[in-house]
Amino acid sequence: EADLILTMTKGHKTALEDSCEKWNTPIFTIGEFIGKPDMAILDPFGGDLEIYRACFRQLKQCMEEIVPKLAK
Repeated sequence: EADLILTMTKGHKTALEDSCEKWNTPIFTIGEFIGKPDMAILDPFGGDLEIYRACFRQLKQCMEEIVPKLAK
């Protein structure tokens, strides 16, 4: 169960929407949720350590906007 699902990319969101229609849980990309719909978080899967670090930095920056929205 979830009240909200946030994904890193539009591809992730589409995959969930296609397979989880019955959940009735809102699904957004992180960018959509923070008002930056064209933003995508770099998916580090299969990348080197620097790609994972870049992903971490992106997510950390986004959390500064996500957390206050969730607190409301």
